Order: sequence, then C-alpha cells, then structure tokens
Amino acid sequence: MAVDSSQETKASGLNTLVDTIISPKEAFEALAVSPTWGWACLVAIVLLLGGYALQRPAQLHAAVGTLQHMMATNSLFASMSDEQKQRAIESASHPSALQTAFGVFGVIVSLFFAALINSVVLLIANIAGRGRADFGRLWAASMNIAIPTFGLNYVVLGVICLAVGADHFQNTGDLLRSVPGLATLLPGTRGALAGFLMGINVFTLWGFGLNVAMMRIMARVSGAVAWIFPLLILLGGACIFAGTSRFYGG
Repeated sequence: MAVDSSQETKASGLNTLVDTIISPKEAFEALAVSPTWGWACLVAIVLLLGGYALQRPAQLHAAVGTLQHMMATNSLFASMSDEQKQRAIESASHPSALQTAFGVFGVIVSLFFAALINSVVLLIANIAGRGRADFGRLWAASMNIAIPTFGLNYVVLGVICLAVGADHFQNTGDLLRSVPGLATLLPGTRGALAGFLMGINVFTLWGFGLNVAMMRIMARVSGAVAWIFPLLILLGGACIFAGTSRFYGG
C-alpha cells in the first residue's frame, strides 16, 4: 500500500476522505493534485470489519436458512446423505476459526477487488472521453469512494442486524434485502429480479454519483461518457447479484 510519508500528507488524506462524503468537489480536486489513498484504505477496512462483526450472528443464521433452501431445491445436493447434510448445516452455523479467518480475509480482498474494477472501468472511460486522469488517481479516488459505498454500507447493515435480531433473516437474501434500496421497496420480488434490485441501494447509488463527479471533476471528462461508465458499474454489480440470486435465496 502507498502509505503517506509526512504528517501533512496524512492530514490531507484524512481531509480528502471526509470531503469525499460531505464535499466531493473539494475531494476530487485534491485527488487530482495529490492522489492519496492510504488513510481511505485503512478507514474502509476498519468500517468493513466493524460491520462484518455486527452482522456476523445474522449472517450465520441466514447462511443456515440459505443452505437448507438450497438442499431442498438444488439438484446438486440430491446425492448427499442426511448425515452429510446435517454436517454441512452444523458447519454453516458453527464455522471453524479457519473459516472465520477466511471470511475476514475475503472482506478485505473484496475491497481491493472492487477498487480495482472501478479504477479499470473508469480508466477506459477516461481514455474514451480524453480525460486527464491516470490509473493512480482513479485508484486513489476509487478507494476513497469505497468508504461510503462499502464501509458505511457494511456498518449500516450491521446496525440493522442488531436492531431486528438474527432470527429475522431466514436466508442471505433477506439480509441483503434489508439494506435500504429498491429491494426494500419491493419486498415481494424473488429470483433474479430480486437479486438485481438488491444491487441498487442507497450506497451503490451514492457510489454511482461519486463516480460521475470523479469523472467530471478529477478526470475532466464531459458529456455522456461521464455518466455511461459509472452507470455500467452500477448495473454490472446489480447483474452479479441477479446472476447469483439462486445461491442465497434471493
């Protein structure tokens, strides 16, 4: 990770991540000059892990429900004996320390993967729109954007899980649906449509708006390109949820 070396730069990094939330124009103007992301990465990881810990009891309860649903509906489980199914359910409800460690590691990896995909897609947009950004600036901005898009998303969902209790979530789809968004407004939807709607919530829409602002302010890309590529990122994420909905009881 590119860790900022001076106290002045560190302060600038902290100001930038706060501005990304409350004053995006100032944040992206600053990132155009000084593409800092070390503090943003650290804060995003802390928020993700904090949210993950808050969600954990609900995740385990939902995972058991999801697994039971898949055993009843998915032909891949038809060859499993009752004993094997019971062992799988026990493993889902009481994961080992290694499984928990992999879960934590996966959360952190997802942050870097999402920032990378966001940076690459917007780099293509920058080239198409003859913008002024480079990969380093787009990466720094993407990592700052990850704080509201991923970090605050995880924390809010964690708070919701605490408020309603783990027993409220019958499957992982219920868990994802509880994040305020289109799926919350249309709770009766199921299948791929439900998964797609889960991918469009207040945080992914926030990320969409920040990506548009990033392209217009930092990359100086104008016209439809500044909107189309961020929209592709938003809809692409929703399509991933739609395509995997059968695995979490969407």
